[in-house]
Amino acid sequence: MITEEGRPFRNREKQELEQFLNQCGLEYDPSISYSVVLREDKTGGIIASGSLSGCLLKCVAVREDCRGHGLLPQVMDKLYEEMYQSGNYRFGGFTKPEKRTSFTHVNLYPVIRTEDMVMVEYGRGHFSGELRKLRAKCADMSAVQRSAFWKELTQKPGSFPLCLFSPEEIPHYFLKPEKAVKAQYRMADALASAVHTAVIGGDEMTFHTEYLIRYALRAEVMTTPKPGLVDLNDSGAHNDMDFALFMKSTDAIAPYLTVMFETGRELEDLKEAFAAIRRTGIEAERAMFGATEGVNTHKGMIFSMGIIAASAGCCLRQSGHISADRVLELSGLMCAETLQEDFKNMEQRDPVTHGEKLYRQYGEKGIRGEAMKGFPVLRRTALPVMRTNRNEDDNRMYLRVLTAVMSELQDTNILTRGSYEDLAWLKQEAGRLLPDPEEDQLKDMNTECIRKNISPGGAADMLACTILLDKLEWLSEELAAGHVILPCMEEQ
Repeated sequence: MITEEGRPFRNREKQELEQFLNQCGLEYDPSISYSVVLREDKTGGIIASGSLSGCLLKCVAVREDCRGHGLLPQVMDKLYEEMYQSGNYRFGGFTKPEKRTSFTHVNLYPVIRTEDMVMVEYGRGHFSGELRKLRAKCADMSAVQRSAFWKELTQKPGSFPLCLFSPEEIPHYFLKPEKAVKAQYRMADALASAVHTAVIGGDEMTFHTEYLIRYALRAEVMTTPKPGLVDLNDSGAHNDMDFALFMKSTDAIAPYLTVMFETGRELEDLKEAFAAIRRTGIEAERAMFGATEGVNTHKGMIFSMGIIAASAGCCLRQSGHISADRVLELSGLMCAETLQEDFKNMEQRDPVTHGEKLYRQYGEKGIRGEAMKGFPVLRRTALPVMRTNRNEDDNRMYLRVLTAVMSELQDTNILTRGSYEDLAWLKQEAGRLLPDPEEDQLKDMNTECIRKNISPGGAADMLACTILLDKLEWLSEELAAGHVILPCMEEQ
């Protein structure tokens, strides 16, 4: 057997490695800085390979007919030697969930996994040890200090010990291209949620909830095609924002929404909890505007999802589980009195915001009115559609939910940018497409929304809230049943 090294390989050797990886169902990662290959003595053909990119293992593969012959340990020994010589003693990588156990034989142990990938690290307990250190460091900090510390962490370059990778840094060479983007964001979100949970002192439920908050926010934007809204195809009727900006905004606000969930778990008085999450919401808006350079991507979402998250925390505290219907009931109880006082105050002063102007001019209460009543559009329309369409793929199911909401919601986002005639048109068109909107029909509707310069942002917020409610209810049921759920921290 012949061993060859490259830093990295080039020309013919690189082409041979690329071909070998393709045969193993992998793609060559262009960020590779070092590779080792094992070749047969007689043919010179590659039978095993492994590579490095910084502290990350990449493109580790053994030819199918040679597996079980002890080649993987030989490859890993060369990779470990290279890492030690470069001064890196903390390293690991990413692979498919079904492959995770094969790496334990070479001292690579699973740390955290999602639906599409698992992260492994060299040796046991390093990642969980880092989380324990963070938890201890933050134990005596005030909420303000923890928030500042979290911001400091996220502004540092990605480092393996803390696992605050940007999605682009997470390898996807072992995934099909159509799965890569969502898989990278899911893993980055799971890692960020684990670290943030340690910072705020949360538990397993906090970790999973933050992940689902991130999931819901991203799932809404990734739902495609959406009329007038930012999605994977285009920016709809928005000239100042795009998909990438929504990803940045999600990263900025998700930790604050998680704090709102924790607030609901901690405070028994609902009115007091609402006052607390409004203060957190102001911080979330600052973080959003900082990430987007002043663009309002999620202000309405912070309000609606913040109430939902806090009510979910309250529901969990009261009953030990999360019921979507009970969360909506608590949402109304939490904010109705305070918001009614807000409307009375609006009548005594000149209107400033778009919502205040619509209330003074037309009596439209917008999303505040929905919240006061416990989000009836979620209870009567969105959740029933979600539950009826569980057998559909996620994108199709979410499009059906969005269209149903558009047909019912008095979306003041439309009134801000357009008119009552535009709102009536949107509701009528959406209703005409139900119950099964076709993508071509939604694309045509998108074209018209762009021409009219209208965007059903309120409906988009309700879609995200529906996804979160549905996922939280599922999470609660799975935990109660003792099932293994994703994403999860691996036992070490």
